Amino acid sequence: MKNMIGVILDKTFSILILLSIISTGMIFILFLISIIIGNDLGNAIAIWIKNEFINHIIRLTTFAVLCGLIKMYILKEHELTIK
Repeated sequence: MKNMIGVILDKTFSILILLSIISTGMIFILFLISIIIGNDLGNAIAIWIKNEFINHIIRLTTFAVLCGLIKMYILKEHELTIK
């Protein structure tokens, strides 16, 4: 049972971290677009990224790290210990 929960948490962690990395790349591209566009539209895009998009990505990444930590403690396999 513990192994099955560990596998589910590991897959969830992997998917969420991948989505977080892809979203971070999207943030970079959107900031570049807002710099290129400039004026009021570019400013509105940058403010939307700062106020809305980044907050969701931070929550997503936090949940991914939580899944990884729970998996480590359930399976009792800590990556930084000497055996």
